[in-house]
Amino acid sequence: MTIIHLPEDHDDARAIDPREWQAQERASRAERLHLSGDADDPYRHVARALRNAPPVALPADFARRIAMQAGAARLDLRLERHLLLAASIALAVAVPTALALYGGSGLEIASAVFPALSQAAPGWVLALAACVALNGLMEPLRRRLAAR
Repeated sequence: MTIIHLPEDHDDARAIDPREWQAQERASRAERLHLSGDADDPYRHVARALRNAPPVALPADFARRIAMQAGAARLDLRLERHLLLAASIALAVAVPTALALYGGSGLEIASAVFPALSQAAPGWVLALAACVALNGLMEPLRRRLAAR
């Protein structure tokens, strides 16, 4: 049995009753050395149960099997794809609708409120287009790699 010594300023050190600790250590030592003593000592029963606990027998290839099961599990992303499609359609409808309702005045208001944004907008639009294009190009690559 391992004895843990806690520093005096440790929070748990104040919670340990030295008499209880010593009683547990005596029972553990008596059980380990098969000494006769109080057979009804509850600490002795605990020490005996800990010494005679059945071993946990995991198979030697347990980690490999679990990793294979995790790798073999295919994620069902149908819901996420449908939600992404719905969000994309909503955005595709909302942007032209907003432009039709507010026209140029909406862009003037946005540029007045966010002047730095209006100057950087063309760059961000290009970055967004590049991200969408890369994402579209990556899907066939993902499928090809998954088929291997």
